[in-house]
Amino acid sequence: MQTVYFFIALLNDFFGSNENAPAKPPFIRKLKDYIFASLAFPTAMYVGVTFWSLMAVDRELVFPKVLDEFFPTWLNHLMHTNIMIFIYLEMFLTFRPYPKSKRGISGMLILLVAYLSWVHVIYYYSGTWVYPILEVLNWPLKVCFYLASLVLGIGFYLLGEFSN
Repeated sequence: MQTVYFFIALLNDFFGSNENAPAKPPFIRKLKDYIFASLAFPTAMYVGVTFWSLMAVDRELVFPKVLDEFFPTWLNHLMHTNIMIFIYLEMFLTFRPYPKSKRGISGMLILLVAYLSWVHVIYYYSGTWVYPILEVLNWPLKVCFYLASLVLGIGFYLLGEFSN
């Protein structure tokens, strides 16, 4: 998501507009602003906070120690820490109008449902959960985890709206 967002932001730099409040912003600018608000910011914050929270509780639930041999610590921080830092920097360095909450949260929910569906498709075909925490949760706890993730995601959307 971060790569998609920053690529669209780069395209906006070349072909769009970075004015603070253009009268009629180009499509690429509208797309950039919407993706930031509804997808990139909440996703980056969710990934970072959830990953490091689970890592603090029991790293085997999210990143088994056996992976350290193949996935160095610096790369782990690049994927789970830097995304929060850079998305917050983007928040404070670039002006953007936020979409109406209903529209922004709807986009985030569509991404969440699509992603969770994909996680379940992978499990269906491979018999292996992408995230080890899903292996230890029974179905009622999985549902609770998904609902808590939904609430956390909405909270991060609202945090972005407030911070903006």
